[in-house]
Amino acid sequence: MSKDFDLFAWLDTGTTATRDVVIYNDHEAYQEAKAVNEELDNVEQDDMTLGAGARRAQLREQLVALSDRMEASKMVWQVRALSDSEIQASQAAHPEPKLPIEPTGIMNDKLREKYETRMHAYREAKIAIEVARRLWVIECATTTITTEAGSREGITTAELEKLLQRPHGSKWITLVYNAVLAATSQEVTPDFPK
Repeated sequence: MSKDFDLFAWLDTGTTATRDVVIYNDHEAYQEAKAVNEELDNVEQDDMTLGAGARRAQLREQLVALSDRMEASKMVWQVRALSDSEIQASQAAHPEPKLPIEPTGIMNDKLREKYETRMHAYREAKIAIEVARRLWVIECATTTITTEAGSREGITTAELEKLLQRPHGSKWITLVYNAVLAATSQEVTPDFPK
């Protein structure tokens, strides 16, 4: 062992974990491809029908065109692992709401209703803060977004909020957020031949 070994200098030679999230934006092409695949399966099972070979070729051409359409709708988000201080910063930027204190003793209807209204507001605020924290984490972790039409570095929280308003937006946000968590918390285990 060497007393001169500098652990942090060695750690600085490493790289930060990343994950790619692939999202497709053309759901109609997917549904059409599914229908064409089903028809192709039927044609292949009924191979003795006159014209089955020509129909099979036509269906395969349709699948190629639909595959090209899907590729054109592909969006790849690359996200990186975050440090503990970056995650803590998201929590500091979006602190927990104050939990209402339940009145002690016997509550009349008016007092109970007031407390339940405060609890409802608390739960709503907690959900909003969790969403804000997730968007902050995604903004911080997104390195690139690449599509066939072009690519860009990063994304803003305002843009992520706009994305949430789109169909599938919430699902996409969840996919990207989970990729950030995976990049941050999962260790890399090489799978090379020995």
